[in-house]
Amino acid sequence: MAITAVGIASSIKGYLALVGFQGRDMGKLADAIGRAVYIHLVTPDMAVASITGTVGPVGSVTNVSVQGIVPTVMQSLMTVKGASSGFSGRDLNKLSQAISNGISIQLMTMMLTGTTAGLAIGAGTATLTGINSTVLGSLLKAAFASVGFTGRDMLKLADMISSGVVQHLQTSASFAVIATGAIAPTPPTGPVPIAGIPTIFSQIS
Repeated sequence: MAITAVGIASSIKGYLALVGFQGRDMGKLADAIGRAVYIHLVTPDMAVASITGTVGPVGSVTNVSVQGIVPTVMQSLMTVKGASSGFSGRDLNKLSQAISNGISIQLMTMMLTGTTAGLAIGAGTATLTGINSTVLGSLLKAAFASVGFTGRDMLKLADMISSGVVQHLQTSASFAVIATGAIAPTPPTGPVPIAGIPTIFSQIS
């Protein structure tokens, strides 16, 4: 199942309600977060795969699973960043828990597609090499401003969320991928093996 801005926002709203955060402003906050996270993740070539397999002109790459996304780890990273920015108390933990759960549950359904040159059939792992906390933070700040949330605390909140999301995805998240395509003409010894071929295009959806 592909991710969507609406899906991420709806998931966050559900978890916000579970910890007692409801109302129009919470809905606007979730919508803004969902939109910013989605826009950043679907940037082309956000992920790069390293694939080992058989020589061929082009392989079509798809993921078979997303691994390593743990909501409690993302929450912990957000909470640490929030505390360093001056946020504290039970509400900080509740907010970071709801946002982390809402984002993580949706990102576990991410789909990665792409192509690789010089390799037709194989398998490997892709990581989110393009994700960036500064870029995501800027997207969050713009999204917050678009729904009327401004001021120093909202800037800090954007940095808290972007830091937690990016740190966790950079260090822990990966895609198990496969490549399929036509094997190149081979010598009498058979198909030629090849290792560590990167994708030349990738897209998260």
